[in-house]
Amino acid sequence: MLSEFEVYQFAMVCLEPLLTGGTPCKCS
Repeated sequence: MLSEFEVYQFAMVCLEPLLTGGTPCKCS
């Protein structure tokens, strides 16, 4: 399972850019 830190990192890298209208760089 993913650790909470890994989930947090995923959210910062992948989800936040979507919310701010940017382009996710590692969400594939």
